[in-house]
Amino acid sequence: PRDVVGLMCHQDRAEVDAMYAIALEVGATVTWPPTDEPWGVREFHLVHPDGHTFRVSAGDEESEK
Repeated sequence: PRDVVGLMCHQDRAEVDAMYAIALEVGATVTWPPTDEPWGVREFHLVHPDGHTFRVSAGDEESEK
């Protein structure tokens, strides 16, 4: 397997979809669309042109208590 270099960015839940829309507008490579995961987060993944993977996510209200 190849080495993976990445960053996780936690946001408010509504901002995940807003940031996804911006990523699409600027032509970012999205490798995972916004998804409500079973562990209580909504997240999407994108790859920067330099190869870094960004995970943009937010917990739901229940998981933040």
